Amino acid sequence: MKKLLKKTVAVLTAVSAISIYAPVCASAAAPLTTVESNAENIYSKWAKNIYSDGNAAFAQYMFKEIFGHEYNVNTTKTSFAINNIGNFYSRVKLGDLVEFKKGTDVYSVVVKSADQKGMTVYEAYDGNNGYIVALTEYDYEKDKPERFMDGRFNGGTYTIYHSKNYDVLNHLHSYNLDGYCSCGAYNGHVPVPVNDKLYVQKRNTPVYKLPYSKSGAVAHLDPSQGGENITAAIVNGDNELWYKTDKGWVNEKYLSLTMSTSITQPKTEVIKGVVYGIEKLPVRASNNSSYTITDYIPEGTVINITKKLNSWYKIEFDSKTGYVESRFVELLENSTAAENTTENK
Repeated sequence: MKKLLKKTVAVLTAVSAISIYAPVCASAAAPLTTVESNAENIYSKWAKNIYSDGNAAFAQYMFKEIFGHEYNVNTTKTSFAINNIGNFYSRVKLGDLVEFKKGTDVYSVVVKSADQKGMTVYEAYDGNNGYIVALTEYDYEKDKPERFMDGRFNGGTYTIYHSKNYDVLNHLHSYNLDGYCSCGAYNGHVPVPVNDKLYVQKRNTPVYKLPYSKSGAVAHLDPSQGGENITAAIVNGDNELWYKTDKGWVNEKYLSLTMSTSITQPKTEVIKGVVYGIEKLPVRASNNSSYTITDYIPEGTVINITKKLNSWYKIEFDSKTGYVESRFVELLENSTAAENTTENK
C-alpha cells in the first residue's frame, strides 16, 4: 500500500474574544481560535495604514490570512441584486468577503458584523495618498437600496464569498481528559478541511468517533464500498495522521491513494512536468496554502503529476508525494492536463 504523506496541521493563534456567530462545542471553555481574533489581529496590524496594492487586494489578503486559503478556492459563492441589500445581514457571516459591482466599478470588503440597520466592514478605501485600511460602518434601508453607499452600486450586485473553513475556525473548543474536542481538534490543533477521496485496504476497517483509537469505533468500512470522501485531516497527540470521513475518523494506516489490488480500477496516467519560474518550489501536505511545507523542489526538476485540484497539482518525486501550485509547473511535450477536481463549489 502506498503510504500517505504525513501532515502537520497548523496551530492557530489563541484568542480572548468570541464572535456572536461562533457555535459552542460541548461545555463552555476559554476560546482558543476564532475567525474574529484572526481578523482583529490583521486589522490591528494595518489600521489607518496605506495598503498600496488597492482595495480588492487588501480584502483578498485579509480573507486569506483569516481562513488560510484564497477567496476563490474552498469557498461558496452567492450573488444578489443590490435592491436586496436589506437582507444582507441574514446572508453573511464574520470574515466573508463581499464584492460590490456595477459595470466595471468593483469594491471589496470583509465583514465584521451586520444587522437589520447596516454593516461594519474591514476595507481599504481610496484616500488622498493611497488606499487606507479602516473599519467602516455602512447603513442601509430595506426599501431604499439607492441610498446604500450613496447609490454607487444602485442597480448592481453583491457577491458573497464564504470559506468552508469557517465552522472549524470560528469555534469554541472544549476538550476531554485526553485533550480532544468533539469537533476533532486536539489541544489547540484544529482539523484542516480537505476535499479528496481515499480508499480503505482491508475489510472491517474501524471508524472512530474522534481521531484517536481510545475514542471507540463507531462503524466499519470495506474496500468493496469504494472510495471514502475525506473532509478534514489532523495530526493527533500520538503524531498520527487521521482523516475524517462521512462516518467518522480513520487512521492513515488503513487508507491509500488507490483502490485495493483486489478491486479493478482504471490505470492512472502519470503526466510529467518541470518546475519553472521559481528557484525552490514549496511542496505542501495538501492542496491549500495553510498546510505545512514538507519539502522544496529546485527549478528545472522533472516531476510526475497524478492529479489536478483547482490551481494545484498532486505530484510524485523522489518516492514522495505532495502538492504544488500548478502555475510553477510547465507540462512537458506530449503531456496533457491531469483530470481536474473542482473544490470551489
